[in-house]
Amino acid sequence: MRVGVIAGFGQMPILIAKEIREKGHEPFLICSSKNHQEELAKKVAGQIVFIPIGELDNLTTYLKENEIDELVMAGKFFKVELFKIKLDKAWTGLLNNLPTLQDEDILKGLASHIEKNGIKVASQAKYIENYISTPGLLVGELTETELVDIQYGSKIAKLVADADIGQAVVVKRKTVFAVEAIEGTDEAILRGGQLAGSGAVVVKASRSNQDWRLDVPTIGAETVQKAISVGIRVLAVEAGKTFFLEKETSFALARKHGLAIYGYVE
Repeated sequence: MRVGVIAGFGQMPILIAKEIREKGHEPFLICSSKNHQEELAKKVAGQIVFIPIGELDNLTTYLKENEIDELVMAGKFFKVELFKIKLDKAWTGLLNNLPTLQDEDILKGLASHIEKNGIKVASQAKYIENYISTPGLLVGELTETELVDIQYGSKIAKLVADADIGQAVVVKRKTVFAVEAIEGTDEAILRGGQLAGSGAVVVKASRSNQDWRLDVPTIGAETVQKAISVGIRVLAVEAGKTFFLEKETSFALARKHGLAIYGYVE
């Protein structure tokens, strides 16, 4: 079987490509940046091609010509780029038929387009199930005040995720200091941490009806490092519904800098 990976930024597409190969399949990675293509080539064995993000027709043609059976969408994608570049007719037609241009509608529209062309869009968990976060205290200790903030923040984060605004909030003493929007989790953490001062709590949630093919909440060492840099005290992720990559590095950083990491259950 030939498996395509629409490779965004971060570690996820690299991990998925490696798992695809370990399962005996051939990975075909598609990225939207020449620099990213060169970076991936140093870390992943497989065919890696560059197709500009606005060329949906070329992407579809590539998948068909290379007889891709299955496709996984993985990594960080910056939706704002869609508003800065010229889009081909396929993209324009797709976007014009969507109810909104929120992340979930765009990704569902893209998945539907790909599947109409005979290519299955697979769950990200199919290849990296072992990276799904587990419940409980993973690193450090929590105070009663922090537990209250996690409970409070989880409700707000779920509302934000279900509204397809973002996946994370920064709270302190039951006050919201930042809500993730188009800028992404890491930038929201930096903004919220700077506003709240040291001791804030980050809560990251999935949608109530999360489509595991699309935009599953993910954190790794970079997110942990950003949280540490602005004095965040707790990083809480929804257990069973979030991917936690680079755990060994992340936990070592957290222990060194006094960051608690907690997997909460809704």
